[in-house]
Amino acid sequence: MVLKLVKVGTSRSFNKSASAHDPLLIWRQNDTTADRGFVFTGCILKRPNHRSANWQFHRCRNQRRREKLSQSKLKSRRATTRPSVRTLPPANAPLNAPRPNPPHLVEIWQGGKFEEAISKHPPHIPPANLCLEQNQQETLRYLAGIRSHGNRVITGKERYVKRRKGRKPQIKGYTDFSGLNRISTAVAVVLTAEYDRIAKSNKETPPTVNLHEWPDSIFVKLRELGFFEVLGHLPPQASNIVGNANTKTMQIIRAESNDDLGRIDEALLELTAFLDIPAGIDIVVDMNSAISEAISNMRHHAYPDEFPLPYPHVRSLWVSATVNRDLNSLTVVAYDQGATIPVTYPRIQRRDRVAKFLRRTVSRTPSFEFQYDGTYIRAAMKYGGSRTDQKHRGKGLPQMLDVLDRVGTGRMKVYSRGGWCERKADGKFNSNATNLSIGGTLIEWNLELPTTRAV
Repeated sequence: MVLKLVKVGTSRSFNKSASAHDPLLIWRQNDTTADRGFVFTGCILKRPNHRSANWQFHRCRNQRRREKLSQSKLKSRRATTRPSVRTLPPANAPLNAPRPNPPHLVEIWQGGKFEEAISKHPPHIPPANLCLEQNQQETLRYLAGIRSHGNRVITGKERYVKRRKGRKPQIKGYTDFSGLNRISTAVAVVLTAEYDRIAKSNKETPPTVNLHEWPDSIFVKLRELGFFEVLGHLPPQASNIVGNANTKTMQIIRAESNDDLGRIDEALLELTAFLDIPAGIDIVVDMNSAISEAISNMRHHAYPDEFPLPYPHVRSLWVSATVNRDLNSLTVVAYDQGATIPVTYPRIQRRDRVAKFLRRTVSRTPSFEFQYDGTYIRAAMKYGGSRTDQKHRGKGLPQMLDVLDRVGTGRMKVYSRGGWCERKADGKFNSNATNLSIGGTLIEWNLELPTTRAV
């Protein structure tokens, strides 16, 4: 087949074979010659006039737009029907349990009245048992996800709730607490600190979602610990001590200044007065002194300027405590989001016996980044030491262990970065490490005193 092509601006015409590779002789059976500005009429390709070329251009452009739109709609439809990790129900949920599909309506509360809002994404399902003792890996993984989300929100200056006039409020997603069975005090303190960091950085109260669906045990636990007061849902109470005749709790206190440390000391004194101290045991002063020293060290040395943190922080400390009169026990939990013991402790010059201990236990290349974190925590608990190397500082952890030895029952456990170390009253240490960080340093101190009450 031979085509005759007439080029605009010249009277020359020439013959070419249709199989020739000449850019001016483009022939495709699907009539795409019109895209190039030529119209096929019989066996002659001629340049169209201006009106015809304009019509043909818009026709092809609109066709391409329709094809792209249909492809994007097909992709979005496939994405919404594809199963995702975020949309999977809890492991203990029935197989036919309904799952909310995005977008869906939820009830949010930022203090004041409850509101109906639209969630653009399905909820995130946390582990049913949030406990570092019984479910450590899943709990740490969940807390790491909350921390990563907080970093994105803070650095991007995002708002939890988007409000537009005449429309329902919108949220991107949320954590569904309706499937929780248990949350320990230590995890509750860490969770409060993570949300508090976001609230203080962005100056917005994180909304609770579907609060009416939370289990009563979870709601009561967080309510007693002051979760809603710290985050701004409720105004702070006149007293930080709540409870009943058998149990009293010091609600979580955020320590940012020396005045806050004074509030913590006063509340701890009130709690220890609730204990049944046997005659002949004068330990209250030493107990409060050890706790105050440890908390003061955390407050003043958790955020050193020479150890910059890789994530936004608010230079705060969160402390809570509980007294159980039936068990005659005191539990203190303190958490900071600072540089952690495994980061600061190895970089400070220590006494000979400390250096010898570290050389003996930390001698090989670690198989993962946090492998020796538990060893550094054990050294800090055993030998103490302050970042300033002052003799009157850095004795908080050893003092708490000394009180534990004198009482004879209880334990002390310290989590820092990826490691942890537990010391029981019998003097035995147990330490280990994981590849997940707790995002700071967490101290959990439990003291059980002998009781004189009749059973």
